[in-house]
Amino acid sequence: MIDQTLQVPTFSEAPTSWNVKYISADGFDCQLTLRSMDAKDLFHRVELALEWLAKNGATSTRGHSPALVNTPPPSAGPAQSAPKAAIPTPVVDELIKVGNIAHAVTTTGHHYVNVKGGKYSKFGVKAWGEVLPPAAIEFETWPIGAEYAPLEGMDYAIVRENKVTSFRATAE
Repeated sequence: MIDQTLQVPTFSEAPTSWNVKYISADGFDCQLTLRSMDAKDLFHRVELALEWLAKNGATSTRGHSPALVNTPPPSAGPAQSAPKAAIPTPVVDELIKVGNIAHAVTTTGHHYVNVKGGKYSKFGVKAWGEVLPPAAIEFETWPIGAEYAPLEGMDYAIVRENKVTSFRATAE
């Protein structure tokens, strides 16, 4: 007797994944995601992807080549051109005057303080617990979404790459 049951694949999320954002040699912003059911297999595939990205002239969105680790130097030869030099993107700290703060929670359940002020007045920017001053240490007990005036030592925020890295009492 032939078993005629149909095997329907389940499309659950792979337990391991790796993401990289890069700029193609043609200047396009790209993102590559690799998924695997096995971490060892994923590491092997990441290594291959990094080699391919380096060989094809991809650069990191942060301004450096994403595949310089474990990539052998190119062999010298007359037909080979010099590798493209990556232009580093400077990381700039922004100082913003804090307008208000609120307790918020990510979709994965992580608590943070949403800081609104300056160009972040509409949606805010995240401040994780490790950068909060002592006055805000128990922010997880605040009602979620309720907005408050800045607490002591939180008059100004230093923002880097859309995250608060520290607070100051003055603009100096």
